[in-house]
Amino acid sequence: METTPAAGAACPISTQKVSSAAARVNGMIVTGLLAVALFTPARWVLALLAVDFAIKVFLRFRYSPICAVSRLISRTLKLPTHPVDAAPKRFAAALGLGFSVAGLLLGVVFALPIAYYTVVGMFTVCAALEGFAGFCVGCTIYQTITARRPIQAT
Repeated sequence: METTPAAGAACPISTQKVSSAAARVNGMIVTGLLAVALFTPARWVLALLAVDFAIKVFLRFRYSPICAVSRLISRTLKLPTHPVDAAPKRFAAALGLGFSVAGLLLGVVFALPIAYYTVVGMFTVCAALEGFAGFCVGCTIYQTITARRPIQAT
């Protein structure tokens, strides 16, 4: 399932687009990094992800190191792509930032292993859905929220 809006619909917030192939590769990379955070004592991986997601949210995707690697891989492999709205992906990145920070707090600061594994596990499932199935959970939440918001006439 692709993360594009319904036919004829457009993002009400932004006209920026991102590569669907690079977004999926990005999801695969994040899934791999989260697997490291889940199955090894390397909690620092969440700090790396938090910084990368903060770059995506507060700057632009093009400045994100993981996005740069994702674009390089998708271009090198000549993966078929089409542009998708960037605003839902930015919202999903904000959720990723929240998950990363929550994981760091639960796993490092408060040492709550059950909560840590629950949060990081949910984050891993979301990233894997994007990477391996093309289904962006954050984008779906974004579309639901914006569909319910009345459009303001200017």
